[in-house]
Amino acid sequence: EDSSPDSTEAQNARKISEHLGIRLITADFRERFRKNVSDYFINEYLSGKTPNPCVRCNLTTKIQSLIDVADEYGIEKIATGHYALTAYSEKYEMQVLKAAPSKKDQSYFLSRLSPDQIERIIFPLGSFSSKEEVRSYAERLQLPNSKKADSQEICFIPDNDYQKYICT
Repeated sequence: EDSSPDSTEAQNARKISEHLGIRLITADFRERFRKNVSDYFINEYLSGKTPNPCVRCNLTTKIQSLIDVADEYGIEKIATGHYALTAYSEKYEMQVLKAAPSKKDQSYFLSRLSPDQIERIIFPLGSFSSKEEVRSYAERLQLPNSKKADSQEICFIPDNDYQKYICT
């Protein structure tokens, strides 16, 4: 997704942080994203493989970037909007578990995270029973993004047009 300071996502983040009265910390990880996700996607696709950029992004870029920034500011935990849960077991240490609403479960996309990464994450949406319940809660809080459309496709490929993306 476009992560420039003027992107819709950046504007949404500013609006939400202002609404909640919390500090917004921004960081530019576009180069890390290009190297670890975008270039990977293009190379795999052109090799005739079926890449999964979301799994790769969460492992190498999204989650790790959040942890890196958290470390820089002395922040112990990070939270994301993924539908998943975490648990500790002696056998597996920290692990990602399926979220309560199976239609929105995103544990698969987080499946390659390390126990150390998982230990740092909070998934507040993982115990909600449905997306509708989350939206209703966001509306009660009057969050500016409470009516934001769901993302269904690869976030960095506009209109799901792989060919156009690869050729540019």
